[in-house]
Amino acid sequence: MTPDAAGNFGKELPHPKWSLFILLAVAFVLKFIATPINEGEYTDGVLQARQFIHPVGIWPPLYSGLIYLLKWPLSLFFSNELLWSGRFISAFFSALSIVPLFMLTRRAFGTRAAIYAGVFFLTAPVANRWGIRLMTDATFCFFFWWAAERLCVASDEKEDRNASWALSLACIATVLAVLTRYQGAMLVPPILACTVILYFRFRRVFWKPLLWLAGLGIIPLWDVLLGVKFIHGDQFVERSLGNNFWITVKIIALNSEAFFLFMPYWLTYPVAACSLTGMYWMRQRRGSFFGWFVVYTALVLLVVQGAFGSFQERYLMPVMGFLWVLAGAGMYAIQERWFRPSKPWKKRLFPYLMIAIFTYSSLWSVAVWIFQRESWGDLARASRDVGALIEPQARIFTNELYRDSPTMRIAGDKVAFFSGHEDVHFLGEQFVDSNGGVPSQRMPVGSYVVLASISPLPDSLLLPYLMTYHRLEELESSPY
Repeated sequence: MTPDAAGNFGKELPHPKWSLFILLAVAFVLKFIATPINEGEYTDGVLQARQFIHPVGIWPPLYSGLIYLLKWPLSLFFSNELLWSGRFISAFFSALSIVPLFMLTRRAFGTRAAIYAGVFFLTAPVANRWGIRLMTDATFCFFFWWAAERLCVASDEKEDRNASWALSLACIATVLAVLTRYQGAMLVPPILACTVILYFRFRRVFWKPLLWLAGLGIIPLWDVLLGVKFIHGDQFVERSLGNNFWITVKIIALNSEAFFLFMPYWLTYPVAACSLTGMYWMRQRRGSFFGWFVVYTALVLLVVQGAFGSFQERYLMPVMGFLWVLAGAGMYAIQERWFRPSKPWKKRLFPYLMIAIFTYSSLWSVAVWIFQRESWGDLARASRDVGALIEPQARIFTNELYRDSPTMRIAGDKVAFFSGHEDVHFLGEQFVDSNGGVPSQRMPVGSYVVLASISPLPDSLLLPYLMTYHRLEELESSPY
């Protein structure tokens, strides 16, 4: 069986818009039902939500701005409106991400492959974990995949007017991606590459769509207005770039290797197998822009994240979206090439294989929701308890620490966020002597102490020391 000009195998399904509508409806229901699952939030998300209250100079303004726009109506229904605003925004864009992935798959491989890719996305543990968090991941990935889909359309377009419109939308999505996360800057080289392709095809420069990239000028303006230090540069230097050249290369290679080896596990092994099948059959498709885009994205993310040195699977979600696209193509190829032309009993076997693969991923998604929901949950609950009991003039002390360097200390943000009390103080050198001696200052009577178990000085070591020099009483309402 040979694929047709659109890269489709076999007979096409009718009404692709209805298929997309059903997948989109399921995605919205799934994401918003799962939104209240998590007890706590990660520090990055809390800092993003508090960027206008406590600016630390890390993130672009779009996600934080959307949170503040939504917080006003949500304040009528929720006490911590920033938390729920961020979660709802993530859930919305996570569900909406199925649209560019579906369109990208359908254009390359057909509607049936697009449906499979959509289901792979709906059941993906990584997407379901970060799609309901107070984080920029879901929002950024939507804009990134939207830009990628429009670039693939523009690169294949035979009408210059349609190509110009697709390239314009890709530039707009790129600006929005960069305004969500600086990582979106990696979309600029593919835009320039697509512009070159269109130049040789139509013999003219598509400069008007590129004018939309002027929106990237908001980033330096934002950094100037914020007026605080950009700390990601320091983190790159501390973790890899501060060494000599060959040690830096070795660090990047080792970290990239770990990311690469863990990718099948994060995708789930059956989905990874379908992705490899999709890569094999993609060679029969006319047009290679999508394939090179996948390779480019994977290499850039591996190098950049290898240098950054933070081993989190969420940083690879942009390329995971393309792997779900290829998994949809692979599943369709398996159905058409290995089962449909064969004996009748093999045809009946395919639905069971499909159900098994989707069920396996779904079970991992459920496991992620169950076992990851408590991340920082103890600190969030304790902070909420203190926030409900504390007097307006009282202080809160905590050992919660995100970053401590000669130029910047970021501490106590989660406690302030969940307690709703901004007068939060870090248990620093003046309250804790590094040699275990008498502290130079004592906490005022009537203060509240919230201790985090994950800290340079964890609660198991800090609590006995504090009890030596302070009279501490456990809150009766707290089960911790």
